[in-house]
Amino acid sequence: MGEAMAENSRSPMGLLRRLACIISLLVFICSLFTVVASIALLLFGSLPLGLSQGLRVRVALFALIAIVSGVVLKKCLSIPQISHSDTPQSAIRNPQSPGSGIHHLMFIAGLLFAALLVFPHLDVYPWAAPDEMHHLVVAKNLSVHGEYASGSPERGFKRFDAYDSVGPAVIVPVALAFKVLGVSVWSARMVMALYFLALCIAAYWFVKPAFGNVAGLISLFLAPMAFSSIYLGRTLYGEVPAWCFLLLGLSVWRCALQPGKYWLGLPAGILFGLAILCKAILVLAAFPALGVWAFDRLSHKRLGWITVVLPVIGAAGMVGGWLGIVRWFGSSSGTTGGTWGLYQHYLLFGLAPAWHEFQKTLMMYPLTHLVLLAAILSILTIPFFLRYDPPTVFLMLCAGFFAYWWLFFTPGQLPRYLWYCYVTAGICLGISLRLFLAQGRWLTLRVITAVVLVLPFLSWTGHQAKEVYTNKEMRAETALAQYISGLPAHAKIATTFPPLCNSLLFLTGRIVDAGDPQNALLATYDLVIHREPVSSISSPEERIGPYILVKNSDKLLQQSKQP
Repeated sequence: MGEAMAENSRSPMGLLRRLACIISLLVFICSLFTVVASIALLLFGSLPLGLSQGLRVRVALFALIAIVSGVVLKKCLSIPQISHSDTPQSAIRNPQSPGSGIHHLMFIAGLLFAALLVFPHLDVYPWAAPDEMHHLVVAKNLSVHGEYASGSPERGFKRFDAYDSVGPAVIVPVALAFKVLGVSVWSARMVMALYFLALCIAAYWFVKPAFGNVAGLISLFLAPMAFSSIYLGRTLYGEVPAWCFLLLGLSVWRCALQPGKYWLGLPAGILFGLAILCKAILVLAAFPALGVWAFDRLSHKRLGWITVVLPVIGAAGMVGGWLGIVRWFGSSSGTTGGTWGLYQHYLLFGLAPAWHEFQKTLMMYPLTHLVLLAAILSILTIPFFLRYDPPTVFLMLCAGFFAYWWLFFTPGQLPRYLWYCYVTAGICLGISLRLFLAQGRWLTLRVITAVVLVLPFLSWTGHQAKEVYTNKEMRAETALAQYISGLPAHAKIATTFPPLCNSLLFLTGRIVDAGDPQNALLATYDLVIHREPVSSISSPEERIGPYILVKNSDKLLQQSKQP
């Protein structure tokens, strides 16, 4: 069988059949998701009549596509040379042999490389976006007031606010860091930088057992080079912890597939549950998981029922337990109903929401995307057929699925939602480069070629490293917070830039109200803060970076200058 498969893999017809299997599988799970999402919106969403009618048409259309792709998949996998493979083994011979001293040094160098990109200047770069500041306020309230909530003691807390999307696996460690290191942006981002190092280690552990030390090391180095990796590794978002837990869960699940180790499916499921809690949108990974199960049932038949049920129990228990806590102790607006209201629009299929943004990204970095696409295609059939590995199959299906979701279900304004695809493509590139270097002859030329392929990623990473070490994006907010802290305690402050409310609440503990226009605010408040650009201002003003501070009396101006 091994020789037949090797011969079939060299056959253009055999390769095309395998690609047809994989493409039909991806089309099946994407169209099935579209059907389920559209039905969920019809049943539970608040939609205009015209939109509801359009959704019914989409349900019928994508149901037909799902049926056709499912039939094609089954037909392709019914071919004997396609539907079976030898006993699963590594793509690299002796993958789990102990690493040499140089491998250990390279592992340390890879972690040091990542650390130099995510740890320096955490307090000043990047600028803390509104979502991050909201998460910081929740962590501060938990640390200082013992409340897992947004808001403030003066205005009241909103427990388990649905807007908080990073989950307890992020909020609780950050709150503990505030206890130990003090409440600051730096303390919170230190936790996220540590999570990023854990992600790099998880990528190495995921790749090494199936593809060897060298592939794992290359993937370790490439993880920080993926688009948005450095930004997400330095900010309080859920993507990095979520993918870290997912990779760890997949590594544990791979062990659970070995004879006698099925019980490891339960801790694998717990890790999957933690990933979902860090980023709720990962619950959609159930569709790639269903794709893995369907593919296995139609082809290799290596997944026993217990290796599937135990991870589901672990994940459901983790997520269900947390949702129970939220429902029992949370505010009525902070429960799962609030979450549905926030995210239901991400289930609405559209033909062009993200295409414009994606085209801009492609035009900015065409070579990088071309290399990533080539890397995915070069190893695409290996985990599905030649060296069947369900965790890698799941990960690659996730990359395709989330690219589809980002393109057709989101407005495309947040590239970090596409980061799951980029970091997975980086892992594929690591595996591809290792296989390329292991071909034997012309090693020097192969090494030079591999370096050339990585150059676009080094260029991108160099640009980001320059930002890390030179750009002080938080300098204005820090100076503004110091200014506000020096104002009298009774001073009433407002802003026409709403994101500043949470920023100053976290940085100073002061209540800042949001409102507009300026004249109405000046009648009530002692200080009004604007962010450029604004219309002409005739009142007394000071400027701190892009912020314009307008006072309604000389008295406040004098008080603000007192030590």
